[in-house]
Amino acid sequence: MTKEKTDEILYVDIHEAQDRVELARARFRGIVEVVPLPTGDYVCGDMAFEWKQDDFVQSCYKRLIFQQMEELKEVYPNSYLIVAKNFNNIAYRFKHRNMAVGSVSSLIRRGHPPIFATNQKLAMDIMISTFHKHLDGGSGDIDTAFRTKLTPRRVASDSDWQLQVLQALPKLGEKKAKEILAHFGSLKAVINASPEDLKKIKGVKKLAERWHAIINAEYKE
Repeated sequence: MTKEKTDEILYVDIHEAQDRVELARARFRGIVEVVPLPTGDYVCGDMAFEWKQDDFVQSCYKRLIFQQMEELKEVYPNSYLIVAKNFNNIAYRFKHRNMAVGSVSSLIRRGHPPIFATNQKLAMDIMISTFHKHLDGGSGDIDTAFRTKLTPRRVASDSDWQLQVLQALPKLGEKKAKEILAHFGSLKAVINASPEDLKKIKGVKKLAERWHAIINAEYKE
């Protein structure tokens, strides 16, 4: 395969570090495009990777990693978590080693076993090799409509940006954000909604006050 193989495109999230983007470009046999991704950090066809390094620890403490992986799995049938750190190096950053073991065990039980690599280059090699093997294994069987649904390019729409903004609120995933936007009709209407209005959405009663407080709080540097 050559770089001119335009149907083999690896999408990299715009927030990824430049050195990792360059590593991906050097290793991926197709085209690498940097775009805003609604979920995941690296996407090719129906496969996606969430990339973690030192931020793996905080994402476990805040329980964000579990939400991220569940949302990734909803969109991409083949989704994986890769951690560009040796497990022992990660474990000491937790208050107790048992907390590190417990977090990994929880991810495994939920169907998202983390792939630990000793360094960034090795992690990239593993990820790109997985993408290549998947492409060679018949990803062309995915029908055109499914490809269109999955392509990260769709994030460029106003609706996708509205989802991105709304999902910045604590404990708000893509599925619930879509439900809220559908109920209110626009992001502006959500922002202007009272806590009572927000509580009308099933499952957000306990969070409505917090979201309303964040939206209306005075910004302080």
